Amino acid sequence: MALETRRLDNVPIFAAGTHNGDGYTRRDLDMMVQAFNTMTADGTWRPFLKLGHEDAQEDPEVATRVFGVPALGYVSKLWRAGDFLFANFEKVPKRVAEIIEAGAFSARSAEVFWDYVDRFGRKWPRALKAVAFLGAQIPAVENLSTLESLFYQRQQAVHAYARDAVLYAEDEWGRKYTLRKV
Repeated sequence: MALETRRLDNVPIFAAGTHNGDGYTRRDLDMMVQAFNTMTADGTWRPFLKLGHEDAQEDPEVATRVFGVPALGYVSKLWRAGDFLFANFEKVPKRVAEIIEAGAFSARSAEVFWDYVDRFGRKWPRALKAVAFLGAQIPAVENLSTLESLFYQRQQAVHAYARDAVLYAEDEWGRKYTLRKV
């Protein structure tokens, strides 16, 4: 039996600014997009989704203890609009997507590699490692809207997209409207 999965599109995951004492510029965000596009195209790295920020989840023993090792989906697209990084997620188990949409994990937090050297020896100043969905934890990037508000706003939308740090939607009749500035 195949696991039913969902896509979650146009999700703001990170922003330029100072987070946990580290500064990120629009250029840093662009480098993260470049690293993502290059490494996903050649199969070097594929950022995954997870619940929480349990330390050392990349360690197989810790991941097994915490979650039994599953990735809860993958980042399928990454782009910058204004000061924000947006992502599309794929292969999110339906039950996990429903829990996220219900608000149990309403915040998310991007995990970033610094000075990452991939298997081809390319050095990336910044690269997206993973996206963690947070429940009771507080994200370092506090200016992202909650996920359930994104889903609520999109209930009538057939297509939602971001441009110039504004989230737009289009309904089934092709009418376009602004959801909110992000």
